[in-house]
Parts: sequence; structure tokens; C-alpha cells
Amino acid sequence: MNTYFSTFIPGFSQIIENSLPQILEDVTVTLNLDGLIVYQTSSNPEKVKDLRFFNNTYILLNKFEKPDHNPIERMIYLVLQSPNLEAQISEYTLNKTKGFRVVISKENQNIRVKNDILIRLEERIQKIRGLTVNKSKASLELWFLSRDEGHGFFGIRITKPTIEDKKVEAGELKPELSHLLCLLSEPDRSDIFLDPFCGHGAIPLERASFFPYKQILTGDMDPKTIDRFRLKTKKFTKKIVTGRWDATNLHSFDDESITKIVTDPPWGFY
Repeated sequence: MNTYFSTFIPGFSQIIENSLPQILEDVTVTLNLDGLIVYQTSSNPEKVKDLRFFNNTYILLNKFEKPDHNPIERMIYLVLQSPNLEAQISEYTLNKTKGFRVVISKENQNIRVKNDILIRLEERIQKIRGLTVNKSKASLELWFLSRDEGHGFFGIRITKPTIEDKKVEAGELKPELSHLLCLLSEPDRSDIFLDPFCGHGAIPLERASFFPYKQILTGDMDPKTIDRFRLKTKKFTKKIVTGRWDATNLHSFDDESITKIVTDPPWGFY
């Protein structure tokens, strides 16, 4: 059983804690902060890595409580003093892994620390299976995270940015937020689901890809937007109906015919 910590969009702590036991096996949540959760599970790491509602997930190597007024440097110092550091990293390092880098984050902002203590840590890690420092193309990332609640974490990141993540367009919701919004709607296989402002289609595509439904209805005012979305939905065998309409006038729908509405209105700026 591994222990993980994962980061997510603040404001969704409770729904994530409630959802984990429905997806993973033998889940025990040990800490749930606003935007970060620590948990144990016997599930395959690949299954954990693929959870859509997390920004990033890490295998927890060390957890620190109130590591004093200079938390980052204190955490690095304590890791340097650990006699088990090599064994901990080796357990989760593949034979093909060569390049690594150390990333330091304080309140979701990457920061720098004194170069000498960082060099000492890198020199020690380089003795493990011939690892070498590679800050630009690292296949192994070791992260220190510091939170203002007084918690610190050291772990190995197991999630990587995907090509799809990099293609998010201006005004398009990120997959993790679309997934959380769909979760909040308590998905059911009998749902007639509506997104009246489909835009790039992030919400209905997330619902169609990862949740049950009976029918998805979605539309927009812009014909080009509708054409693009219809191309994206060709792969789905279940019914997705896309129409052109003004969302302030949806008289074509019968009263009480829609069971769930999840949408991101067009605010006019990004």
C-alpha cells in the first residue's frame, strides 16, 4: 500500500474525499487541506496517476509538521539526514530513469533555495543507480512542497503534463475542473444532461467520456463553434445532440425534461 499526496483546485476538498473510495481500493485519507489531500491506497499506481480531478499526484516519501521559520531549507536538511533516502527513491525508480531534478514549491509557486544545500542533495541522489541532474528533460522529479498551514511534503511526482493539457484554448475549462463540475452533479445513467453554452465542449465531452448518461444536449449561438464540437463528438456511440440556440431562450425543451445542467457561462473575458 502506497501513500500519496495530490493537489487539486481549491474548494473541492469534500467531494474529492467522498469520491476517492468510489474509485480506488482500500482508501484511507490521512489529511485533507484546501487544495491538497494525503491518502493511502492499495490500488495500482497507474490507476492513481490517471485520476482526472487532480492537478498533480506524488508518492509521499516524507511529511513534515511545522518545519520552523525556514520550512523549505529545513525540509531539505532533514531529507539529507535520512539514512533511508537512497532506498526510498530506488523503490520507485525505473531502470530506464536517468535524469532527475529537484523542484521546490511554496504555496504553489516554484522558488529557489540556497545553492549549496541543493547541490548537496543532488550529489547524494546522483549516487542512486547512476542518476544524473537534468533540469530540462528529467524523467524523475523530486518535489518539496510547503503549505502555510504548517505542513511540508517530499515526494516523487508520478503525473506528467499531457499533450491534451497543453492544447487548452483561451476560455476553455481544464479537464480537472470539468471533471469536478460533473462530479458535483451526481451523475446517473438516467440523466438528460444539458450544457447550454458548449463553447469548446470541455464539460459535455468530459461527461460523455467518463460518466454515465442517457442523453447529452448541448449547443451554442456560433455555427463554427457548433461544427467544431460536432466533429469532436463523432466518436461517441451514445446520443449527443448539438443544436444552435440562444441560451436565454430555450423554449424548444419541454418543462422538466432536463435532469442535470452543468455549464460555464460565456463571461466575455478569459
